[in-house]
Amino acid sequence: SMPSGDYAWVNAGTVVDVQSLAEAMIWHSDNTATDHLIDFLGRENVEEAFAAYGHSDPESNFPLLMTRELFGIKMSQTALWMDRYISATDDEQARLLQEQIDPMTINPNAGWGNWNGPTAIDGIEWFASAEDLCRATASLWSMGAQPDLEPVRDILIGNRGGIEDRAAWPRAGYKGGYEAGVVNMTFVLERSDGRVFFVSAGYNQPRGAIDQSAARAELTPIFDCLGVVSEPGSCSDPE
Repeated sequence: SMPSGDYAWVNAGTVVDVQSLAEAMIWHSDNTATDHLIDFLGRENVEEAFAAYGHSDPESNFPLLMTRELFGIKMSQTALWMDRYISATDDEQARLLQEQIDPMTINPNAGWGNWNGPTAIDGIEWFASAEDLCRATASLWSMGAQPDLEPVRDILIGNRGGIEDRAAWPRAGYKGGYEAGVVNMTFVLERSDGRVFFVSAGYNQPRGAIDQSAARAELTPIFDCLGVVSEPGSCSDPE
């Protein structure tokens, strides 16, 4: 697939374990690692997981796009072709992916082609609400408490996402997502008293780029408030 991440340049046939791919996916948003995990697990199994994790509209992501497929569509296809894909049924989309997109060569060294602004972000995309993302992250966090699954939590907190206050947040993890016109930031935060918070913010702008730094800065007051062990009536008071 395309960057970000380093696996785009790893030689074909290199043996990599699943945990390393998951770490690269979460810590570095490695698109090639993501695609390998989808392929390893099976696209249909990943699609089923949307419902299993409580996604509010799992079918909006069917057929699930691999990153190289989304990039191939947005980098190389005309607006007419994209309209055809968006209006197709799930089965027709799956056939278009198999016959026209998957055989394409994606060159990570060749740049992004004609993709230079927000492109079909309401039709060719991965869709989830902030609640969906918090619910999925919380499920993974709980999974990591099970015997032999401790690496799940280690993976989730491998990138702190700029959370520098280790006194307030001894453990913090972040998964971001970005393309032209789309920004998402999802955090898991374990406070000094052991309470865990899940925070997600998504931004969509079909007419231009989003200032990622400004978007991230909007979350700082939330983290500062939640980081204070609660007094009755405070923002982190469970009541």
